[in-house]
Amino acid sequence: MRKLGKPVLASMGDVAASGGYYVAAPTDEIFASPSTLTGSIGIFGFKVNLKGLLGHLGIASETYKRGAHADLLAVEHGWK
Repeated sequence: MRKLGKPVLASMGDVAASGGYYVAAPTDEIFASPSTLTGSIGIFGFKVNLKGLLGHLGIASETYKRGAHADLLAVEHGWK
């Protein structure tokens, strides 16, 4: 919608837990009542990168994906 010049809005109901907050965060404006229970997306994230170990063990993998970030959490590579 932004490409059409329209703002992207989010409206939170009674509860907007971690996933709800995650979806609403990049919008242009968020509407919530004072009693809405809102979660946090946190500040830390981690990803296991086993590329070196898998190579050392002689294990190879082949990935078929649909979309640029479909394998974002795959253990065969670091962050992209």
